[in-house]
Amino acid sequence: MTARAFDHVYQALLALVDYAQDRGLIGAEDRAYAANQLLDALRLEADDSFDPLERAFAEGEVPPLEGVLAALLDTRLMGCVTPRPSEVVRGFWERYEEAPKEATDWFYQLALSSDYIRSYRVARDRKWKAPTPYGELDITINLSKPEKHPSPLS
Repeated sequence: MTARAFDHVYQALLALVDYAQDRGLIGAEDRAYAANQLLDALRLEADDSFDPLERAFAEGEVPPLEGVLAALLDTRLMGCVTPRPSEVVRGFWERYEEAPKEATDWFYQLALSSDYIRSYRVARDRKWKAPTPYGELDITINLSKPEKHPSPLS
């Protein structure tokens, strides 16, 4: 990878760190730590001259990114820029003591911002109501989760 291409990857990682800070997932004091976690997840160093994914594929460290495997990498990267579970629990209960609804709203927003709740996928779900002798029945086809496909890696 050229230095210019590496700069592009590095800028994308910094943009993710900015996103995490803007959404309150990390504090200003967490920026360097989060950036280093992202570099580690992609097996990069700040002066690395290799394409991170090409290098990882070549070394057999990262399987091809499709379906569930792509989602797992994206989850790992988001895990680098989200609070630890103990921080989330503490933050929730501190807010809950003051205002339960605000605590729940904060937690829901955290789940959206961290992509734990993938609202753009949930929006693709198919939903309709059907009359039954027992009342209206909600029917949903869940398209929001990728199905696991058998592979040699599983």
